[in-house]
Amino acid sequence: NLLYQQASAPGPITFQTVGPGTGRQMYFSDPYDFEPRLGLAWDPFRDGKTSVRMGYGIFHDRVFGNLFTNLKGDPPFIAGAQNFPNGGGGSPVTLAGLAPPATLPAPSATIPEGSLLRGVNILDPNLKTPYTQSWNVGIQRQLGNGMAFEVDYVGSGTHRLFQLLDGNPPLPWLVAAAQANGSLALSVSGGKLRVATPQVTGNQVFLEPSVIKSIGNGTYNALQSVFTRQFSHGLQFQAAYTYSHAIDDASDPLSAVADNRNLPRNSFNLKEDRGSSDYDLRHRLILNYVFELPFGKGHAHFNRGFASRVLGGWEVSGLSTFQSGRPFDIYSSLDSEYTGLTNRPDLVGNPSIPAGSLRTQ
Repeated sequence: NLLYQQASAPGPITFQTVGPGTGRQMYFSDPYDFEPRLGLAWDPFRDGKTSVRMGYGIFHDRVFGNLFTNLKGDPPFIAGAQNFPNGGGGSPVTLAGLAPPATLPAPSATIPEGSLLRGVNILDPNLKTPYTQSWNVGIQRQLGNGMAFEVDYVGSGTHRLFQLLDGNPPLPWLVAAAQANGSLALSVSGGKLRVATPQVTGNQVFLEPSVIKSIGNGTYNALQSVFTRQFSHGLQFQAAYTYSHAIDDASDPLSAVADNRNLPRNSFNLKEDRGSSDYDLRHRLILNYVFELPFGKGHAHFNRGFASRVLGGWEVSGLSTFQSGRPFDIYSSLDSEYTGLTNRPDLVGNPSIPAGSLRTQ
């Protein structure tokens, strides 16, 4: 509620350390984390060569410490404040027109009037522990001659993932009202909305604070197969192939992958960020092998004398991984929703790349 209270009167802002109830606890306790497990194995032909297995379980993640250590950058510990002389518009301000910097004061819990606080992190007091429901069903079959094959369906649904939200975004109703009465030009969008006149954010002090909530969701579905050949006649081999799809709306609340960002496109409409996970790998094949060279004692070649001692006992082994690429997000320079962040671009027109252009266009 702190971020959506409009300042009623000008003046410095003073921060007090508060918490949910006691003033010491960062968020309410979450003691009801139930974790049932169920497993089943069945030999349908009663010959010890085929096994049908299935299982279900609920598992919880940890609340990692970085969520808390980032709070030490908040007032009154550290306060990164920034002034915008232009106020989001008007004539440019040059260095010659600015007063010389003053001596840095001692740290204080009071922020001067007219400053905007940057880098503030806020924990939702109703933070919950993330959890995953996992299930699988598969068949294992012994093929003879030391070979076996396994195929499985593996799925999961993850809930209460940590998600970073913009704690002080431009409010759509304020933006729409200002555009309707002509006090805000339609060309003002993106980051300019945060410092625009008239004020269209919920609070005049915070600049893009990060609010951490446990509201994200994700799914994973995969077809997994493994072929194994036990060591025999100098050869051991295994191949594992997975075809899968991971979908979520909150891959990582702190460290986004390249070409992505932490904040959702629209903190009021999180469905816009639902899509392939940052770590989604649609295809993945892993091969591992050991091949004993047919040289030396007990083998058909160079099995005697000096050559046997030099060439015998050598093996060739390897581990090879083949996988499809990870997805990435593309952002334009426009903010058509007036949320303070740029769009994922919408294509209008011919989708073909013009002749002679780079493939990355």
